[in-house]
Amino acid sequence: MENATKALLIIGATMLAILTLTIGVYMMGKFGNVSDTYVTKLDIIELQKYNSNFEVFIGRNDITAQEIVSVASIARQKEFGTKVFVNQENITDKSDEEFRIWTNKFLTDNILKYSKDDSGEQIVENMYSLVGSLIKKDSDGKISEIKFKKIN
Repeated sequence: MENATKALLIIGATMLAILTLTIGVYMMGKFGNVSDTYVTKLDIIELQKYNSNFEVFIGRNDITAQEIVSVASIARQKEFGTKVFVNQENITDKSDEEFRIWTNKFLTDNILKYSKDDSGEQIVENMYSLVGSLIKKDSDGKISEIKFKKIN
């Protein structure tokens, strides 16, 4: 009888250990899913935040040289592969020195100029717009290319 009691205690302890392990594995799976969902949501928020740097230019015909230099600097800092083109020239693939020289020349050559036409309407020169008012995105939804062209 004593051996039977010990056997029952061993079986009970084994069943309790299996139950504890099963609950642990189940909880790890649940917490893992929550963690994956949270990371995915963070990735989506980061992507939206990054894309918002570029999407502000959609539909605008009053983009200044300073804004273009700023957005090119953001694309170069983040190193997400976003290409910024100005008048068909890729400015994000330039070396740091080339980019600095290009920036100084671009800003000097594109200072806003104001004048009036024959009817007295104000004309602003050296403004830019998006080429075709579109921004290209990759398969993940990240902006991969943005092109600016001079209006006048």
